[in-house]
Amino acid sequence: GDFEMDVVAMVNDTVATMISCYYEDRSCEVGMIVGTGCNACYMEEMRTVELVEGEEGRMCVNTEWGAFGDNGELEEFRLEYDRVVDETSINPGHQLYEKLISGKYMGELVRLVLMKLVNEDLL
Repeated sequence: GDFEMDVVAMVNDTVATMISCYYEDRSCEVGMIVGTGCNACYMEEMRTVELVEGEEGRMCVNTEWGAFGDNGELEEFRLEYDRVVDETSINPGHQLYEKLISGKYMGELVRLVLMKLVNEDLL
């Protein structure tokens, strides 16, 4: 059957993870996803959040840290395999940190390493 419902908020998986933990443990202040994707959120004092008005209370900050490195911060750490994964992805140059550690890209990274080992007769 049909039922009536009011949607009061839409959240991503990281925020939902933190909220569900907070329901059980009121000291929970961080949510993190390391799976197909990678992200984190945390509770912050409003007075330190510059993008919104207000000084009182706290708010959840969704870091979208999968995009860390998009401005070159990770260049010295990226390997040839990481570059191939990025260049052949649907969003080259974006979500670089996520491409380094999330499950979505692990299979391809392993395949590239194994192929190099085979091609060099090391495997």
